[in-house]
Amino acid sequence: MKRIDDKIKEIEKKEKRNNVLFIAFIIVVVAFMGYALQAEKAKKAKDDEINELGQTLEEANDSLQDLNVQLQNTIETLKQSLTPQGFWDDVKKDGSAQAYIDYLTQKKINILHPDEGLEKLKNDAKGTEAWLFCGRMNGSNFNERISKVILRSGTEEDTDISKTKPEIGDILENTSNNRETYRRFGSGNVVQNSKNNPDKAWKRGTRAVVTDVQMGGDAVFIKIKF
Repeated sequence: MKRIDDKIKEIEKKEKRNNVLFIAFIIVVVAFMGYALQAEKAKKAKDDEINELGQTLEEANDSLQDLNVQLQNTIETLKQSLTPQGFWDDVKKDGSAQAYIDYLTQKKINILHPDEGLEKLKNDAKGTEAWLFCGRMNGSNFNERISKVILRSGTEEDTDISKTKPEIGDILENTSNNRETYRRFGSGNVVQNSKNNPDKAWKRGTRAVVTDVQMGGDAVFIKIKF
């Protein structure tokens, strides 16, 4: 009887040991599955990052290619604008008085159309037109000058015209202070109640073309566009 009891106890011990081993096996399997699942998630996240990075790099490459095309076009445009004809085309496209003045007075690029440029400046260019006092005549001398003549059509380049009385078509540079301007001229003087706002003053150091010249006694008045 005792042997039977011992046998039963031995069987129970083996059964407990087997249960412990089974539970341990289950724990190991669950842990491995958890690790495998986490590893799969990490792999998927990494793959997503790689795919996103690849897409970003592809988009960046496309942007760089587009930028390269734009730069090439800009370079080509600049090259064209530095030619005499390209410069003239740019001035006409701009259409401002300042663009035509810059075109006619610069020395670096050959001026293909000086006469046409001057006519367009006087008649068609966009800008401010205004009257102002510019000096006085004393016999043949022009005094109290506020500006100097820097360009006169038909004059030799080495001729000193800077201190002469302005003529229609001359390009002048303001050598004094900012000058008040007026919208109208009449009875030998500018019309006082037609004074322009300060933003339309002729600024010191800037240039303008003469579109009309009138006398008021010995005083010289000019209409300019700038």
